[in-house]
Amino acid sequence: MTAQAAECLLHKGQKLTLCTNPLEPYLNSGANPLRFRAPRHLAVARKLGVPLARSYIRSSVGLSHLDIGFAGMQALMALKQPPRAVFCTSDLIAYGAHRQLREHYPAQLDQVALVGFDHSPLNSWIAPWLNGVRVPYGEYGDAILRAMQSEQPQDILLPYQWVTAASSGQT
Repeated sequence: MTAQAAECLLHKGQKLTLCTNPLEPYLNSGANPLRFRAPRHLAVARKLGVPLARSYIRSSVGLSHLDIGFAGMQALMALKQPPRAVFCTSDLIAYGAHRQLREHYPAQLDQVALVGFDHSPLNSWIAPWLNGVRVPYGEYGDAILRAMQSEQPQDILLPYQWVTAASSGQT
């Protein structure tokens, strides 16, 4: 699904960037699904011929997801060539990034596409500007039950869905 998000943004002519929770604790953690999001996004960018420079990858240790997005977007907007699209590894990070844009870069709010990951049902109410990957949380219970009933270890991949923003971002 990260591939679909990256390709969608690239087809719109937007440079890929990444705003994420701290990567290091998750890269080797078998229990946390976040360990796949950022590395997969980076791999897709390389495969598509647009590897991300380190300056376009932002993470912060010890901050809430909202603060990670806020601080990450501040750093990204200070770059010589600010991003036109930012993949955030959670919706909360995207909310923080959007707030940074709204408060400090309002003229560029419509020019930076944000992509979140989770796509909360609240997004249609509070963040219609957010592109995202919808996680099928309602299917987790059945998948966990199937895995527990199996005699063999299983990797279960649930069907994610790409969701395009409903409005321009001027919310």
